Amino acid sequence: MGTRILIVKLAAMGDVLRTTPILIPLKEKYPNSHITWIVDKASYDLLKRNKQIDRLMDFNPDNRMQLEVEEFDLLLGLDKD
Repeated sequence: MGTRILIVKLAAMGDVLRTTPILIPLKEKYPNSHITWIVDKASYDLLKRNKQIDRLMDFNPDNRMQLEVEEFDLLLGLDKD
């Protein structure tokens, strides 16, 4: 699976879209990476067809628990909070 990357961007939909350009340099730097992106449910549809995201998850208790038991090589928390 290569480098496992988790991106957390839960804020406003516009902010979520503005952060998607980071995917291209991430895939260039880590070509064999697996990118998981977690977003608020409202933003899920904005990213669901993005081919650079290997796994998209909406933020809910079940997904949160799933992520807590997984290991990632790189975490990008792009929210202020």
